[in-house]
Amino acid sequence: MSKEYEYNGKIYSDENLSKAIDNYGGTLYDLTTELRKEGMCKRLTVYAIGDFTEYDLAVTVNRNHEEIKLYADYEDMLDDYYCWLEV
Repeated sequence: MSKEYEYNGKIYSDENLSKAIDNYGGTLYDLTTELRKEGMCKRLTVYAIGDFTEYDLAVTVNRNHEEIKLYADYEDMLDDYYCWLEV
C-alpha cells in the first residue's frame, strides 16, 4: 500500500483514491508540484561522479551557510522531510 500524505485538506497517494474519498488531491508527484508552487521545495537535476547508485543519494550540501539537502527522488524527500504530512 502506498503512503498517504495530507496537504491543504487534500490526500495525496500513488494509489488512486478518487473513488474512495472526496478530497483525493492526486499522486505523490502532484503533491511535490503543490509544494513547489508554495516555495516549500525545488526540483533540480544533479549530475554526480562517484561510487554510488542514484538510490543512495541523500546528500546535504552547504551553500552560502545555508544547508541544502538533495534527495534521489521525490518519495525520499517526502519520507524524510515532509513525514509530518503523512496520514
